[in-house]
Amino acid sequence: MNTIVILCDSFRADHLGCYADFISQDKNMGLGPELPVSTPNLDKLAGESALFYHAYPEGVPTLPVRSSLFTGRVLFPFRGWQRLERSDTLISEVLGAAGLNTALIADTYHMRYYGYKRGFKYNKYIRGQEYDIASCILRTPFIDTSSCYRYRQDCSLREKIMRYFMSKQTINNMRKRITNGIFNTIEDTYVARTFNAAKQYLENQDDKDNLFLWVDSFDPHEPWNPPEPFAHKYNPNYESMDLICPHPGEVGDYINEKELYNIRSLYAGEVELVDKIVGDFITYLRERDWLDKSLLIFISDHGEPLGESHGKRHQGILRKARPWCYEELMRIPLLIRHPDGHGSGKEFKNFVITSDIMPTILDFLHVKKPKTIDGLSLIPLLKEEQDHTRNKVILGWHGFSTNLRTYEYSYHNWTEDPPELYNRKGDLYERKDKIEENKDLANKFQQEIEEYVKNIIAKHPEDKVKQIDQFYLFDKKL
Repeated sequence: MNTIVILCDSFRADHLGCYADFISQDKNMGLGPELPVSTPNLDKLAGESALFYHAYPEGVPTLPVRSSLFTGRVLFPFRGWQRLERSDTLISEVLGAAGLNTALIADTYHMRYYGYKRGFKYNKYIRGQEYDIASCILRTPFIDTSSCYRYRQDCSLREKIMRYFMSKQTINNMRKRITNGIFNTIEDTYVARTFNAAKQYLENQDDKDNLFLWVDSFDPHEPWNPPEPFAHKYNPNYESMDLICPHPGEVGDYINEKELYNIRSLYAGEVELVDKIVGDFITYLRERDWLDKSLLIFISDHGEPLGESHGKRHQGILRKARPWCYEELMRIPLLIRHPDGHGSGKEFKNFVITSDIMPTILDFLHVKKPKTIDGLSLIPLLKEEQDHTRNKVILGWHGFSTNLRTYEYSYHNWTEDPPELYNRKGDLYERKDKIEENKDLANKFQQEIEEYVKNIIAKHPEDKVKQIDQFYLFDKKL
């Protein structure tokens, strides 16, 4: 048997049709096109899969999520944005040692620089996404919008230089839709190239058994530059500049309401593009007898802030500009299609975290799990052998914030800012801070977070808590 993982970066669960019933209480907020967008292919996959409503990354953003997925561990108490540790036991290494053919195909360029190809017997990177150094040689139009930048007061000279040249290269501020020229067709896009590379890899496999394939697509991450018919489908009458990769930060600084609506429309178009390409890939798997011989997992690393405000202090932001553990970033889509039909067409409201994916794959393949794993296999849940119920999850952005979520509440503890408490029933997107009316409950949640982190650190005494030596796109106080 095989396992195929499809990870699409920055994919908001609330943009998927198969999540519509769950998010219907609060699904538009007036910030963009009516949700969900058109995602017929992933909705069809959901009908054949176990669909998880409460799936979350245990630690964000991009690289910490993949570290958790590759190790099965809860890592937010220890690490932020960094390379994998030499001591980490990776799923690619475990499955490779068990005799599987392991392959990684990705256009998520961070993975190449931070060691995530380790253990894979085959790897291929599609170069040029976002800030990939290969972008420097791409033909890009020049637009100097560097005046929109705000730097941290204490940021290093290296950081200032890097951001200056990124701006000058206009990787972050492109008027045109670019690759080695312009995205004229769907086949030109990075997401299409990535999944075409996955198809080509599968074409060269004589044995349709004992395969572990990880396809990691950077889309629908910004830049939000889908070709037609997706680019302007959700806002056809917009006539101003398409801000396909707006500067990160508070929307009130330089984004007006019409521009914000169009940004969300471009993101929606990018989501529909990804749905089409992933759908084509699933059709390929079905027609060539891969699908019914494989555990197929569709997941994202996190969502995307698109202007949602929270409480009195945290105004709406674009992109992952700050440590942010709110709904729009933390809820992720998770579909698991079992070849024997376990969980097919069922909707699970169990709490699931990214650390559960590795033990699930190992359980399915009957490969022994390393003792370092913190996550729980979802296979018994799919087979209805056990409930696998968590009544809460604790999540974090290393060194900056932690978040405890129950079915009713969401509690946010910040390193510098005051804590917040939201009632998720009726306020799914965490807009009205209720901590003043529920201080005793907030204190209880804070104690639970502290105990949880203490236990995780005690379980991994060899892993030392890292000092924070990283920058974020905006200062915490604008």
